[in-house]
Amino acid sequence: MIDIKKLRDNPEFVKQALKKRGYDLDVSTFSKLDSSRKSLQVNVENLQAERKKLSAEFGKLKSSGDPKKIIDSKNDELSSKDVELQEIMTQIDSLMLDMPNIPDNSVPEGKDESENVVIKEYGKIISKNEADNFNWDTVFIVGKFKYLIDWLNNLSFINIFIGLIIGLILV
Repeated sequence: MIDIKKLRDNPEFVKQALKKRGYDLDVSTFSKLDSSRKSLQVNVENLQAERKKLSAEFGKLKSSGDPKKIIDSKNDELSSKDVELQEIMTQIDSLMLDMPNIPDNSVPEGKDESENVVIKEYGKIISKNEADNFNWDTVFIVGKFKYLIDWLNNLSFINIFIGLIIGLILV
């Protein structure tokens, strides 16, 4: 996942880098969501500070009127703003999770692996036809022989004779 600070600081760089991966980043949508998140977060923090201040002055407010109504109205306003903030955070998270990682600068542009540049190949590449003609019976026989050797290795009182038995079987 891309660091949100990198996206906030340099959205055009991130947009250009993600184009290499075939992803079109909508910078304006992200900017709108992020600015609304900032303003809502400031509002929520201010409301929390006001609620804390009102709770501390509860005794003074009791003499001037009904403090419970004032505090309840602040709590209602705070909870509604907090729900809005959580919705925006969910939208930002889903946008961030949808983005692929930023590729390295050395990665060539391309929409899929067919456009990759082959630099070096190692080993023999087996085509599908060669894999179909492979003799799988040999693999099964060797596999059964391996299980026999494993079984003999697990028998501690025969460990001395394993070399002799294997030698007799292979000859």
